[in-house]
Amino acid sequence: MAPLTDQSIAHLVKYDPELIDRQLPLWARRSNPLVRRQLGVYWKILAPEPATLLYWYMLLVALILISTFFPFIFRLAAGVAVAAVILAPLGLFAYLRILLYVGHDTARGMVDELRENTLALLRITPMNIGEILLSKVAAAIWRRGEELGLIMIGAFGLTLPLVLLQYTALFSLQTQPYEARFIVWVGVTVCLARLILEPLMIGAAGVLIAVLIPYRNLAALWTMILTILYFIFLNLPRVLPLTPEMRLLVEIALPVLLPVFITLFCFRAAAYLLLRD
Repeated sequence: MAPLTDQSIAHLVKYDPELIDRQLPLWARRSNPLVRRQLGVYWKILAPEPATLLYWYMLLVALILISTFFPFIFRLAAGVAVAAVILAPLGLFAYLRILLYVGHDTARGMVDELRENTLALLRITPMNIGEILLSKVAAAIWRRGEELGLIMIGAFGLTLPLVLLQYTALFSLQTQPYEARFIVWVGVTVCLARLILEPLMIGAAGVLIAVLIPYRNLAALWTMILTILYFIFLNLPRVLPLTPEMRLLVEIALPVLLPVFITLFCFRAAAYLLLRD
């Protein structure tokens, strides 16, 4: 293990959560009083900076583009595919556990707001009802920020080999070099985007369920049940014999479109029900 240098120690000591917060919208910031109130002592956690994640993503995109001229890059990535296949189930289990906690914490936190009748007080703030609900979800995600950050770091290392293994069987790198690389890029982008979209979706579902079922344990339980059912529904078609076009729809389009649609629906439905009351 490499020794800690003065520079690395100084970086840890000077770790400033507000530096990350400034890269996020107001409703997602830990300095946001609505988020800070729910986080409590969990507000200062080590999480990857959005700019760093974007840098890593651009590095993956650059590797995919450069592989057009240097094909050995993909051969090197394929060489770690076996390790990626072995580690992937562990990562998926840890990721599902995080999502269940996000749904659980969001539902219980939202029920607490409704029970204590503090939502009307929160609406006096400059934030609108949508931003208030988003803040509740952001607080639940931040509580799992360090764990989710580790999953993201692992995903950046394992996604490219797994996507190569999955889609180069459908699109040959030799006969369809440009199409195959485009599909690999889309597949990598979708896998990484899901790490942002799905926690937000589960949190939004927790908000809506809490509004519909204002009981802490019951709302949390139903949110967790629906989370499991969602992933069963999403992955069940993968075992069916599908054409390449249908496989791309099921594995690339749906995992992005469904979270966006469900998130928007849940937030709008919850806001409508709250404003109506």
